[in-house]
Amino acid sequence: MAYLSPLFLLIASLAGIIIVQAYRNSPPRRLSRVLRIVPPLRWHTVNVVEERLLGLPLAPLVMPSRAVTMSTLLMRDDLGESATCYLLLPQPSEIDTTIPAVIVLHGHMTHASDMVGSTTSSQVWPIATVLAHDGFAVFVPEIRWETQDLKGETRQAFIMLLDGKTLMGERAADVLRVVDFVSRHPSVNPQRIGVLGWSMGGKIALIAAALDQRISAVYLSSTFSPYKA
Repeated sequence: MAYLSPLFLLIASLAGIIIVQAYRNSPPRRLSRVLRIVPPLRWHTVNVVEERLLGLPLAPLVMPSRAVTMSTLLMRDDLGESATCYLLLPQPSEIDTTIPAVIVLHGHMTHASDMVGSTTSSQVWPIATVLAHDGFAVFVPEIRWETQDLKGETRQAFIMLLDGKTLMGERAADVLRVVDFVSRHPSVNPQRIGVLGWSMGGKIALIAAALDQRISAVYLSSTFSPYKA
């Protein structure tokens, strides 16, 4: 019986090592390591810098005329780096309970402001406004390090690699921070969080959904292609 205790400890230790290795080698963990995404994945502070009532829908014949407020949020991470995000919500009188949320991610050569209709772009339609008028809580973060210049973006990606980071990993980490914020918002049903991404935003949406189980739906547009006619 004296030999059972050391044998049990050995077996338990081996089992623990196997479990830890299996966890570390799970697809989400491998993806996190490849992209060098490290916690904490939560915004340190979130402040409202502007809030206003949106006007009538841009296309009233196809969109409900629900009253919507739009807030501009300033988010800071633990390093003090800041990012902006638009929050579109049906007015409180329109909300009877928690509502589903959609995180909308813009693509290259566009901005979050294009997705909410504050600015215009020939490449995208203000889909965030459409979703908000249809009763969704909509969060539209400005994707950081979008230089509107692919050469500048390549330069930024190289600088990040020298610092032990990846550009796509940092962008995905920002979205995961937004997911954390959205899941704790009092107006949002945390079981009904989706991500919609266009072009570059679609790639980030797919990565975020692979890493965070709180994302229950993903919609990609103009993202991946086999380059076949």
